[in-house]
Amino acid sequence: MGAVVTVKRDRDSIKKCDVINFPNTKLKKDGTPKQTPNNSLKGKAKEVYPFKNREDIEDIKQYYRERMNNASNKEDRQIAARDLLYFILGLNIGLRASDILKLTWGEIFNKDNTFVDGIRIVEKKTDKYKTFFLNDSAKNAITEYVNEFNPLIQPELHIFRSREGGVIEVDTACKSLKVAAKECGIKQNIGSHSLRKSYGYWQLMAHKGDVMFLTHLQNLFHHSSQLATLRYCGLEDDQNKQYYNDIEL
Repeated sequence: MGAVVTVKRDRDSIKKCDVINFPNTKLKKDGTPKQTPNNSLKGKAKEVYPFKNREDIEDIKQYYRERMNNASNKEDRQIAARDLLYFILGLNIGLRASDILKLTWGEIFNKDNTFVDGIRIVEKKTDKYKTFFLNDSAKNAITEYVNEFNPLIQPELHIFRSREGGVIEVDTACKSLKVAAKECGIKQNIGSHSLRKSYGYWQLMAHKGDVMFLTHLQNLFHHSSQLATLRYCGLEDDQNKQYYNDIEL
């Protein structure tokens, strides 16, 4: 395995927002966008959910591909492809949105433009080190994006750039995902944590026979308990239902 790249991020490095992509976005007095509103119903829980259905995941991917195909210019086409790349990476690497959006080309590529084996970052929220790896789905998505748009790849440049050249905000990526989910007829509340929760959910589904995996995922997410991990991945209610149905007196 090759060298692991360690990067310490500046907490204030994300400043700009691709608000042009969403012209109806309301702005604060300082020009930054207001918090993306939660799309849950008033009086209902505001929890955001993972994507538990593979068809929903494929529908979201297709939505972004259709946006690309129907784009009137190359810039809009690249924005749609950028959002698709964010969606795929979010599902496959398990990082928070704030950490995904700060990824640079130098973190994922070696000097010879081959993929780095392991990427070691300091998470923005926890200030703890984390090493993650790119699976084939993530690598293929990155390769397709690079081959299609030939972006300027320099070590210090961010992957997820706005129209103005800065880094897109979490709210911008979240709003794009909410719009995609709505267009695909997904009723559950989707938010910035949905992709990371989906990563956890599908990892647990893939490792049902591994009694130690929940502990591993708890450590990976820096959760205080296994119950917190089950709840985060949208499995607490499923587990409770199973317990209720395990006995019939």
